[in-house]
Amino acid sequence: MGFSEVPSYPPSKKWGSLLSFEAISHGRLEGLDYRSVRPFSNWQRPLLMVSIRYWISLNPPRLELATMAYEELKYRSAAKGHSALRLFPSDLPPIPWLNATRKRVLSELKPSSTPRGRGNLYVVLRSGYTEMNGFYGAYVGVTSHPVEQRFLQHRTGEKSARGLPVHGIELLYSLFSWANPIPGANEVRRAHETALHNLLKRSIPQVSGDTVPADALTEAESKY
Repeated sequence: MGFSEVPSYPPSKKWGSLLSFEAISHGRLEGLDYRSVRPFSNWQRPLLMVSIRYWISLNPPRLELATMAYEELKYRSAAKGHSALRLFPSDLPPIPWLNATRKRVLSELKPSSTPRGRGNLYVVLRSGYTEMNGFYGAYVGVTSHPVEQRFLQHRTGEKSARGLPVHGIELLYSLFSWANPIPGANEVRRAHETALHNLLKRSIPQVSGDTVPADALTEAESKY
């Protein structure tokens, strides 16, 4: 869905009540600047409201976009934010830690300096956590494949991380996309993966994925 399109949508469904979402990757929203502090600042309120409802109705839902749109309306006024919040089903709330995490990542995650690199970082939004743990968690990974392909592998059980076939929801492009590609050497890729993992842990209660020890991280960082 582009900037000028007003979506049509089916009746609201509480996808959060299902055991698992469909194994689909929606991809990035064309034309959206995921590095912007307020990526929806130019969108009018009616379009934001109808878009939130549409994104939530999808299976899997596009919670990243819906949450960023909600945060934009909340930024404009508490009343507009409250009105947008009512669009979210009780079992499919906005991502409570996304706004703070985006601010941290935007200030600290450097853009790619290796345009011909063969590695890609990615972050997957996953469900299965309590309200105390932020409802949702994040899985951090690195791959030599396109991130959408690797995400679908996780969702279909092909070399999948624990829990993602059932609890994986979508890629969180606003937490990694501009950092790709990264160098392809395995130890350097793992260093990037660990650095992003540790960065996200400062804002997200539940972060999973592989990391390397601090001494190995220091050695690998010297190579890039």
